[in-house]
Order: sequence, then C-alpha cells, then structure tokens
Amino acid sequence: FRSEQMDLVQLLIQPEAAYSSLAELGELGIAQFRDLNADVNVFQRKYTSEIRRCEEMARKVAVIRRELTKDEVTTPDLSDNIPRTPNSREIIDLEAALEKTENEIMELSENSHALLQNFMELTELKNVLENTQGFFSDKSAAQNLEA
Repeated sequence: FRSEQMDLVQLLIQPEAAYSSLAELGELGIAQFRDLNADVNVFQRKYTSEIRRCEEMARKVAVIRRELTKDEVTTPDLSDNIPRTPNSREIIDLEAALEKTENEIMELSENSHALLQNFMELTELKNVLENTQGFFSDKSAAQNLEA
C-alpha cells in the first residue's frame, strides 16, 4: 500500500479569500498543511483569536454532549450528514446559539440539583414527623393506661 503522489506547493492567498479557499480545500480533504511559523509564539500568530473561538465552541459542545449523556438523552446519528464549512456570519450565529444552549443547560442542571436536594430534605422532615407522631401517640396511650 503506497500513498498517493503528493506535491509540495506554496499558496499565496489574499486575507479576504483565505477562509473560503481553505474551507474548500478542507471540504475536498486533499490538502495537508505545514506550519511555516513554528518559531513564532502561539499567541502572536494571526488567527489565534479565531482558533480560540473555535476551541471554546468545541468545549461548549462537549459540555452539552456530557449533560445529554448524563441524562440519558438520545441524539440522532448525523455522521453521514456532515454540514459544509459555515461562513463567518454562520459561525457567529452558531457561537451565540451554543452560548445560549450551554447557559440554559447549566441552569437546568443547577435547578435539577437544587430540586433533588430540596426533595431529599423534605422527605427527611416527613419521616421525622411521621416517626414523632407515632412516638407521641404511643406515649399518650401509655399515660391513659396509667390514669
């Protein structure tokens, strides 16, 4: 098994066209990139903020997935229906939707935990009241027998 013939090329792309050009290459799956700026600090690179935003969105998706798994919510398998690379506006919309969804799920999780805690405390108090009622009725019956 031999790999396909590959050529090393250098692409000079205008910044305005870089996103859409690289998105198309990514969709085709025919390109591999080499880091020509390995000596540059990660935080000084040009697209660091965009990469961080994508990593943050990936973290939010992982949080949502973890909560769904924890609550045994089934989700459809969409591995055969992978969407195309979103444009810049769609990424902003997706980022906002993920932020909203993560906040809602975390709020629901906190509320669920608080309700469960409240339920346990109330159940404990109910059991205490039921047991003390039996204790007092037994004591009053014993006093009536003595009198």
